[in-house]
Amino acid sequence: MKKLEGLLILSLMFMVVFLGTGVTSSVMATSKKVDKAPADIININTADLETLMQLPGIGEKRANDIIDHRKKIGSFKSVEELMDVPGIGKGVFAKIEKFIKI
Repeated sequence: MKKLEGLLILSLMFMVVFLGTGVTSSVMATSKKVDKAPADIININTADLETLMQLPGIGEKRANDIIDHRKKIGSFKSVEELMDVPGIGKGVFAKIEKFIKI
């Protein structure tokens, strides 16, 4: 009987550890997919690297691309011109449009 109790306890502990880890991993993976949103509307003509990186879907590479594009062409005349930056298409633009201004 003691062997059965010990086996049952060991099985329960195994389930708790491995099932708990799976649930935690799933929750963590889901939380990583949540896009960030800036606290304020961002002016794409004056924003620095860190500020641009607050936009959903904009990492360091795209933020640098925006700054480089701005240096080449001057100020954006409309927020839609942001789609002229390599890597920023309609999908990315749709995610950030409500967070940007000129």
